[in-house]
Amino acid sequence: MGLRLLLLLIIIVAIGFTHISILNPESVTFTIAPSTSFKVNLAELVLISFAAGALIVLIGTIVRDSVESAKRWKEKRKLARREAAREKIEKSRSSFFQEKYKSALEQVNSALKIIPESREALLLKVRILEAMGNIPEKISTLREYVRAHPKLIEGYVELARSYEETGDLSSAIETLKPLSASGEHSRVMKYLRDLYIKTGSFQEAYDIQKSLVKKKVPLSEEDLKVWRGLRFERARFLFEKGNFGEAESLLKKIIEEKEDFTPPYVLLHEIYRKQDKYEDSLEILSTGYRKTKNPVTLIKLEDLVIDNENPSDLLNLYDEFLRENPSDFSLLIFYGKFLLRLEMVDEALEQFLKAESLDTDNSSVHIFLAEAYKRRNRLTDALNEYEKAFAYKKRYLVPFVCPHCGDRVIRWSPLCEKCGHWDTYRIDFGDTRHLRRLHEEAVRKVSLSHQS
Repeated sequence: MGLRLLLLLIIIVAIGFTHISILNPESVTFTIAPSTSFKVNLAELVLISFAAGALIVLIGTIVRDSVESAKRWKEKRKLARREAAREKIEKSRSSFFQEKYKSALEQVNSALKIIPESREALLLKVRILEAMGNIPEKISTLREYVRAHPKLIEGYVELARSYEETGDLSSAIETLKPLSASGEHSRVMKYLRDLYIKTGSFQEAYDIQKSLVKKKVPLSEEDLKVWRGLRFERARFLFEKGNFGEAESLLKKIIEEKEDFTPPYVLLHEIYRKQDKYEDSLEILSTGYRKTKNPVTLIKLEDLVIDNENPSDLLNLYDEFLRENPSDFSLLIFYGKFLLRLEMVDEALEQFLKAESLDTDNSSVHIFLAEAYKRRNRLTDALNEYEKAFAYKKRYLVPFVCPHCGDRVIRWSPLCEKCGHWDTYRIDFGDTRHLRRLHEEAVRKVSLSHQS
């Protein structure tokens, strides 16, 4: 059929050419170069033009078809390669679930040679390397992922977490900075805030949290705790710079929001001490104890009244506190300790015995009882108390413990540097650092007294 149409077309063209030649016998000089020309009649000129146009169309059609054919071939080859890569990824995933990590890694690497930018393959490789414990290679793969998919925040976050796992917090921070600059990703900003807290960069963390508050980003209870802690750190920064007024104002606002948050009371006390405002310092610490029941306020009160040679002020406060809470174990212990410091040994013994009746298994009360007996030269009783303490505790501990992470410190701090939580350290009353030394000293003294 196609051949017949072509033959018909040739016949029509031939008839048309003959007809034009008869009707147009004139010739035309056709110059193709300055010294080259020839004569053709009009019919020949039309035929040449027609043939040239047909040739151009034919060449264009051939080129177009060739390009389309090449595209189809490339697409088909690409699909075949992707299918092959897909099969390798599935085999890699299967090996991964079977914990055949070496085989899984080989398969996924083969897939990545075919499609280096594959999100699925890169993430699978990250999981495999993580399972193998190859953190440096995992970080390198995550960098490739970020370069291949710069608009996906998951890569940045995962890379930052990997840096954090290796302790490289500065690299983790630098990874997240570009995303937080836009202020569009609240999850990233919160993570960056937490990293700044871990590095002690409280001002940067404060600025991020302040930005989140201004944007009215929904805050969880934990976020509110962090915001409270960061404002406290801001107040501490102002205090260290000597800006007492602004620091005091900020701390009072924090107390208004959260009365049982200990750090503001302690820092306000420090501000008042710097300004020689003894009465204000005494009042804020006593208020702090009533609101928080945190023994660190009693420790600060004791140092305050001793430094100012006004122990009677604290004695009066202890009387008030005990009227309000007569069965508070920690209050009895600290009251007795303060009395012991004032050499009011009999009164101290009375408080320690009350505390013992509340918790007979607590080693600290036995240590204080032993110390009181020793000062009364009741060495046998002192030795018995030391031995009771040994029966309950076999290891040396420190006075303050964070219940969130178990971190132990000698001196109270508003922030646990290990877990990043504020106002968590509490007295661990079962502890003493010098129990064995005191016990050995008591044994020696009892032996000497028996010998004499």
